[in-house]
Order: sequence, then C-alpha cells, then structure tokens
Amino acid sequence: MNDDYVIGGYLCISEVSAPSPQRLIFLAEDEEGEQVLLKLSARSANPQVQLRRQTEFEREVACGHALHHPNIRRLLKSGIDSRPRPPAAPLGYFWQAMEYVPYGTLRKRVESDPLTDLEIGEVLYAIFEGLYAAHECGIVHRDLKPENILLPGGIPRAAKISDFGIALVDGGERITTSLPNCTWQYAAPEQLRAEEEITSATDVYALALLAWELLSGGDVPGKGKTAYETERIRSSRLATPDIIRHGRTLVNVSRELRCFLEPDPDDRLELADFETLLLVMGENDGLWQMEWRPFDFPELLRKDCPSAEIIDRRSVGGALWIVDSPSFRAFKNGTWGEPFRHFRFRPEGGKASGGRPAWWSRRLHAEGAQQATGRLLASPLSRDANGS
Repeated sequence: MNDDYVIGGYLCISEVSAPSPQRLIFLAEDEEGEQVLLKLSARSANPQVQLRRQTEFEREVACGHALHHPNIRRLLKSGIDSRPRPPAAPLGYFWQAMEYVPYGTLRKRVESDPLTDLEIGEVLYAIFEGLYAAHECGIVHRDLKPENILLPGGIPRAAKISDFGIALVDGGERITTSLPNCTWQYAAPEQLRAEEEITSATDVYALALLAWELLSGGDVPGKGKTAYETERIRSSRLATPDIIRHGRTLVNVSRELRCFLEPDPDDRLELADFETLLLVMGENDGLWQMEWRPFDFPELLRKDCPSAEIIDRRSVGGALWIVDSPSFRAFKNGTWGEPFRHFRFRPEGGKASGGRPAWWSRRLHAEGAQQATGRLLASPLSRDANGS
C-alpha cells in the first residue's frame, strides 16, 4: 500500500469530485475494506486562509458529531494529516471520513425511476425526521435539495440528508464561509436577499418546494430564470395552481404546502406541522392510508396533565399524541379556542434541547384532528390508496 494514497488510515481508491484543487472528495476504504467518503481540505501557509479553513473544519466536525440520526449521513472520523502533499496541499489536509451511500441521490432516482405515491410520502417523512433532529441541535441546513438527499439501497424510507457544509449553527455561525450561500432554485426569499436573518423557517420553505416538486412531477414553484428573478417571484405569495397527480387534484396538500411557502418566515407553518400535512392531508387526498394500533397512556402526561384524554398516537421514532384537554388550552398564548393538541413525546424522558420538557404542544388543524389518530406501523405510511 502506497502511503501517498493513505490519509487518516484510509486508502483513497478514486476521486469522486474536486470542487477545487484544495478541496477533494475520494471514495476510500479502511484496513478492513469498509468503504467511506473521504472529504479533504488543504491546509494553507497563509495565516488568514489557514485560520478560516481550520475554523470551518472544526465547525463542520462539531456539527457532524452532534447529528446522530438514521436520516442524516454520519460523520465517522476526522483529523489532520500534516504530511506534505504538493502542489495542492504542501502542509497536508484536514480530513473527514463520512458514511458512504453507494446508490446515489434522490435526484438520480427521480430521473431514472419515478417514485410512487407511497415512496414520495416515505422519503418526505424521512427528510422531515432528519431535518427535525438537526433543528433540535440548533442547526439549519440551508441547502435542502434532491442532490443532497441520499437513498441507501435506493430505499426512499431510508433517505439521509447530507452536505451540511453551508449550514448555520446556533442561529448565527455559518459552518463554511468559502462556499456559495445557497442553491437558488430551492432557496427561500430571505435566503436570496442574503442580508436577512436565516432561521429554521428557511429549511421549511425548501422542504415544501421539494415536496411540491416530487408530488407534481414538475419543477419547483416560483423558480425564475435567475436567482434575482426567483427572489422577486417568491417575495410575494405564489399563485401556483393546485398539484395534479395521476389525474386527481390534491386540494388539501396543495393548500397546506402553500402555508409553508409564505414569503414572510414568521407567517410560515412550523416544521412540526409538516408531519400533519404528510399523515393527514395526504390521506385526505387519497395518496396513502394509515394503520393504527393500541398504546399505553404515558406516565409523563398522566402526571403533568391528569385531565388529558389521549385519543390515540402515531409515529415511527418516539410517539405523537392527539390530546383533548382543557389544561393545555393555556399551554401557549392564543390557543384557548382549539380543543385538540398535538404532542411529541420522547419515551426515554429527559429534556429536549433548549431545556424544554420531553413533550411539548404543537398545533394541529381542527379539520384534520379527528382523522389523525393512531400509531403507524413499521413505515410512517402503510400503503397508498391505489395500492401502488
């Protein structure tokens, strides 16, 4: 084995991409033959450039270690190889070994083999779960698009979010400052304006664009010929017609998706509401059906809200509860008039990020509250209504 091709104990097999001479991505393998994706960034003799690259590297590694979720690509190891590798890296490389997903991206799958209704629901649910976990860690992805969604074995429900290179951490620090600000075709208006604050609502907008694209089989809504034209279009409410899929109009899903595509981030529905869109509105529009099974009343809710009546639950990881309780009408300001409550309950207990309890309220549209009861089996969606 030639040491010139070994970095961090990984043998570089082939170059996957080269964004620049100082940034390389290799398919590599460890001593046991396990394949990984090796991401390299050259160290620099220029003090300012070196400080920037080292800061980016440290932030990206910290982000990778914080994100432990089955729907996010894993960072396996990282380090610094200081051996000179002229001409591109005379001081060696910062390196990261990432989980290798051989099948490819969501974009590749959509272009080669269109997804069924159920597969669309499963891949969107997987993206939702991974994105929700990232937001819980205070990380905003900022570049959600089909090219950054990996499908292990081509299985939609196993989808993984990748490439957090331009993510924001803790509401302010950008991981990498030397890469483009966004992919404008999938960017929210505030992201295209650049000067505005970026929050988790930016990812919500991108997820809604992606959902619209997959369900319609067409292009993302509000896309112009340039980033400037796209920003102008998306700065107003989109006048996009309802989605038509297999000859039927998805009235409920289209209406709800528009609520995630509001031009003002403060007016958008939250990411938590996307789950309601998938499970309830998708069923109402005949895209898929849900299956249910019994549950045990959670002790945490029994203790903290003895008057709560658990109607049913649903979820894959954790549990989602539909709750009818006068006690929770005052849980958040402005919720007195809504008798139904939507809760996420973590069975392991403890505190979620930000010091919140292991469960918290989430708004559920009254029109869908009665239908959204039960626990999903195995996959978040059991089958689509057409049996496909």
